[in-house]
Amino acid sequence: MSSPRLEVNVDADCGNAPRKAQVRDWLISLAEADVDTVCSQLDDDVRWDVAGSRVHSGIDEVRCLVEGWAEDHVSQLRIRHLLSHGKQVCAEGATSTRRFVHVVTYTSHGRAAKIAEIVTYHAAATEDA
Repeated sequence: MSSPRLEVNVDADCGNAPRKAQVRDWLISLAEADVDTVCSQLDDDVRWDVAGSRVHSGIDEVRCLVEGWAEDHVSQLRIRHLLSHGKQVCAEGATSTRRFVHVVTYTSHGRAAKIAEIVTYHAAATEDA
């Protein structure tokens, strides 16, 4: 289910960093509530640790988490920072409903690698986010 009215602003430069571009595109899919695209980039044994909540383990459990977030009806996504090193990318930004930091770890350095783990810190969005 895609949201044609999603406004996307990316301050971060993805330059010569393919992982940063992959995470940028993955975040856009997450904000658009495109559950299939989001989950297609995850390893079957993915772990998603949502700080202050719980760890969601395995693709089925994580799919339920993503489907729940899809109900947020996000109208804006702003990605302010994307930092990458090795198999990890850290993304910071905000949607119309929440501010976030995601630390994304891939299964390997290869181009076909999938997301193995995500650690998320988030809070309700504020006007100045």
